[in-house]
Amino acid sequence: MAFKMSGFSAFTKTVDPVIGGDSKLYTKNKETILKNGLKDVQVQKYNEILRNPDDYEDITIKTVKDNLKFHKQYLENKNN
Repeated sequence: MAFKMSGFSAFTKTVDPVIGGDSKLYTKNKETILKNGLKDVQVQKYNEILRNPDDYEDITIKTVKDNLKFHKQYLENKNN
């Protein structure tokens, strides 16, 4: 008996990405960080990731850079 779980690909053994998932995540991260900023622990972890970029995937590095950019904007708006 064969069946297919929703969102699961038997060929790649991974969960299929949500359509538009990356852009939705980007928008959600941006809104959240601009509203609340990042915690110091998160900033430290992101800086650690940027110091060792070869240990991470390109999309992770891009996400970290974007999130730090949003945090910087948050801090600028907070001080004004």
